[in-house]
Amino acid sequence: MRKLRTRQSGISLIELMVTMFLVMLGLIVVMGSFVATAKSNRFGERVDVANSIIKLEMERMRNMRFADIVSEEGDYGEYASYPDYRHNTTVTDQGTVKQIDVIIYFENDRRSETVTTYVSSL
Repeated sequence: MRKLRTRQSGISLIELMVTMFLVMLGLIVVMGSFVATAKSNRFGERVDVANSIIKLEMERMRNMRFADIVSEEGDYGEYASYPDYRHNTTVTDQGTVKQIDVIIYFENDRRSETVTTYVSSL
């Protein structure tokens, strides 16, 4: 008599568990990258707002008389549309030229954006 070989088809429980573990590990990595991307996008939006506020402050300084350009510090809530931002303007008088440093703080002063420019009296 001849012995017949029987083939077993399908997968074992161990193979199934290992496959599920690897798939779960991959999903965790992908989800982590989604979270990091979302945080990065949010920070980029906040920096864009800070740069827009810097432009507003620079334009305000540009429209002032030379003698009226002085250092000042703002408080959170000074910008109605952006209550989580404040500014600090430092003016250094160098005779006929003033150096203006505008710093916009956000995230409770943990982050900031800075721009320096010069204004001259003609």
